[in-house]
Amino acid sequence: MKKLSCFLAAILLLVTTVLSLGPAQEVQAFDISEVNYQNFNWYNSAKVGSPLEFRCALSYLTAETQDVSSWKAALCPSDNVTPEAAVAVFNFSNDDKIIDNVHGYAYMVKRVTLASDVPEGYYTRVVWDENGTVQFQAEDTIPYINKTLVSVSCSMMNNDGYAYAYVYAENMPLSAATCPTFYAADKTTPVTSFNDYAVERNQYGEKVHIYRLNILDASQFALDSDGLTYLYYKVGTPCTSISVSGNEAGNDGGFGVSYSDADGFGYTYIYNVNNYIQKYSLGFEATNPFDKKTVVDNPSDTTNNSTDSSAADDDEENDDHDSNDSGSASATATVGGQEVSVTISAIQNSDVPEVQSAINNVVNWTGQIATKPAEVVKILNQYAPSMKVDGVTAGGTLDLAVPGGTDISSGVRITFSDNTISANVKRGDKIIVLHIKHDGSIEYIPAEAGDGTITATFTSLSPIAWFKVSAAGTSNGISPKTGFSFWNYLAELFR
Repeated sequence: MKKLSCFLAAILLLVTTVLSLGPAQEVQAFDISEVNYQNFNWYNSAKVGSPLEFRCALSYLTAETQDVSSWKAALCPSDNVTPEAAVAVFNFSNDDKIIDNVHGYAYMVKRVTLASDVPEGYYTRVVWDENGTVQFQAEDTIPYINKTLVSVSCSMMNNDGYAYAYVYAENMPLSAATCPTFYAADKTTPVTSFNDYAVERNQYGEKVHIYRLNILDASQFALDSDGLTYLYYKVGTPCTSISVSGNEAGNDGGFGVSYSDADGFGYTYIYNVNNYIQKYSLGFEATNPFDKKTVVDNPSDTTNNSTDSSAADDDEENDDHDSNDSGSASATATVGGQEVSVTISAIQNSDVPEVQSAINNVVNWTGQIATKPAEVVKILNQYAPSMKVDGVTAGGTLDLAVPGGTDISSGVRITFSDNTISANVKRGDKIIVLHIKHDGSIEYIPAEAGDGTITATFTSLSPIAWFKVSAAGTSNGISPKTGFSFWNYLAELFR
């Protein structure tokens, strides 16, 4: 009896202790059906460098001949849609026209960035024709707030015990402070913490800030039958929320979420990427971007709560994908058995209208690799039909020059490179070089790819553009099993 009494006393003590501690908190990720879309608002950034896009339908019957070079796009206060009130104005060009002969429609698209901050407020996007008639006005009136806004996606990857968040923002520096934190459905319980960061560009040229996250609660990442789960997120310390009330927007700067609820939370879905690859028999393995990280600073320091200037500096050094980036440029050539110096510079404007028009075209084409690759492919096939191009992943423009009086009319073989070429081109890649001749015509020049170099033979020198392409029936230089870029895959999966 004494033993039984002691046993019962112990049980009573255990129950009392558990009750005094209260029930354990149960946290869960949520199903997308639980999201109330009315609680999520869309914001744009009033900060310099923020993207804008203007679209306007055209008559398919007249689009080919219609001159839209006098049309203008503008960001106007929603209560004063006039050119005089516009806070940012942009000119269209005829190169902005897109004509779909297959489906029989035409439109214009202008993608630009703000050259300077604009005042916070509510704006609408407007397009005027040459007569000042409004041809397009966006129905939405979106608040523009004084934050650099980002969008976030997340994916478990390679079953390696981490979650990975990727943030698409061109001008955002990297630091532990800007790392997104993911939360359970209660919006209180963090289920990830910062581990490391890097930066990449995907095959469309989009800059991807990559954060590796420690998984604090693996149960939050349990996938449903479709291989998905959803989590809330917030960007780190510089911006903990976005608050818009009436016509007033928060002006504390920092980073924010472009699609957030009243509490400042966004939400995103999570894939287990390799499970997805196996499910659909895609035939490759997603490689970890941290195997070859391009930006790193103090990865073990998870307590930094300020924007890390050294990380930002590294980011700038590795931001080498701009079309006109001729930094770290080099070129070699031999003329008549003698080595001559070849100068590489950013593409220069011309006083010859025909040449300038051609320059505008090639600059526009390289700029559209990320946004309209199919249009660029169509153009490249016009100049190099024998290549049968079916994809384009990188490109740039530059000027080559040799000392005055050097005769290269019999042809000189030049090997050249700059930061963009060095970062994107390797031996075996397919390269197209377009050369702008002195009369403004554009010619295709066959080229060879080296490791970080391009070699082509020129009979005259003037502005050129190069494009890294894939061609029908040929390899693009990527080995699916060993070299396929994880970000190339994500670009397809999440676009």
